[in-house]
Amino acid sequence: VNRFMTSSHVRDWFPVERDQAAAACRCLPRMNIGGAKHFFADRIVLVGDCGVSRLYKDGIGAAYRTAKACAVTAVFHGVSKLDFQKYYLPTCRRLELDNKLGKLMFRGATLFRKLGFLSKAMLQTTRKEQRAGSSRFAMSTVLWDMFTGSAAYKDVFLRSMKPDFVFPFAVESVKALFRFHGGPR
Repeated sequence: VNRFMTSSHVRDWFPVERDQAAAACRCLPRMNIGGAKHFFADRIVLVGDCGVSRLYKDGIGAAYRTAKACAVTAVFHGVSKLDFQKYYLPTCRRLELDNKLGKLMFRGATLFRKLGFLSKAMLQTTRKEQRAGSSRFAMSTVLWDMFTGSAAYKDVFLRSMKPDFVFPFAVESVKALFRFHGGPR
């Protein structure tokens, strides 16, 4: 990159000092955490991270979903702004709605981390699930899907409301709270 940026051909177009050229190129883990405001018009559509992506998750999956919705709209309905608004926008809105739920869930995860007894309860619930070796890994799969993007936030949220998730976690939360406040260990 440095050699390219300081070559005479490029330097003539971009009069930049060598140190500035090095600072112009960065490889950092940047991610899209919000959608564009206007991501389609007549005969043009932005897909994936350029338009709407999944919060902290699989940009490739979101790009696939939005590209598919874009292609279906263009092939079967047309390429006008109104066509994209009617047939492409609903896919994007579902992603945006799921992202809002994801933000809420990540706020909850932050709260759980701050309240030590809830973190301990999550860990203990997960340990018990893993030790039991049963096919029921409610906490484990919710945590896995939450942090890997393997499932929509809506699905993860709904699974976290089921009794096989809530009851073991509630029991471990009470135990952890009791231990946290100095009760018997």
